[in-house]
Amino acid sequence: MEAAPDAIATLLKNHYDTEQHIASRGVDWTFLHPNYHMQNMLMYAGSIARTNSFALPLGTAKTAMIDSRDVGEVAAVVLTGEGHTGQAYRLTGPAIMDFHEVAARMGTVLQRPVSYMAQSPEAFREVLGQFIQSVWQLDAVCELFAEIAAGSLEEQHSTTADLLGRPAVGLETFTRQFAGAFAPAG
Repeated sequence: MEAAPDAIATLLKNHYDTEQHIASRGVDWTFLHPNYHMQNMLMYAGSIARTNSFALPLGTAKTAMIDSRDVGEVAAVVLTGEGHTGQAYRLTGPAIMDFHEVAARMGTVLQRPVSYMAQSPEAFREVLGQFIQSVWQLDAVCELFAEIAAGSLEEQHSTTADLLGRPAVGLETFTRQFAGAFAPAG
């Protein structure tokens, strides 16, 4: 969603440049710009299951998380329908919230308290560095999260629901559907 001419993060600049290249080729195009994916929370399922908490370097930034399955359905609508050529759709979920609220809503569904801990960018980089060996990729992901922390995803639109003809999947539904991933062992 943050792909724009004024993007600071390398990945976002690359996305924007790629879109500009495609648009300049004279072919039909439609761009989907999804917000933060709910499925990203599955990366923290182990932490939520073990400690009822998760940590991210996002401070009090807000986002209207979207279910990746909704993005896939929007892609199918766009590919099979008429009138989408030359459109850039900003896709969000139904509710804008910070990650403290994300934790609270997930906790309500999971029937136990879940908490969000604001992590420092340095601590995030250290943890991420255990999984990402490429310095370029590590830098790019950390830059991306810095832009999110600065508020780059603080918007909510009805576009997803409008294109699907139904409400976008909410965090509570997502959490219910993936509750087993967040459940404590045993």
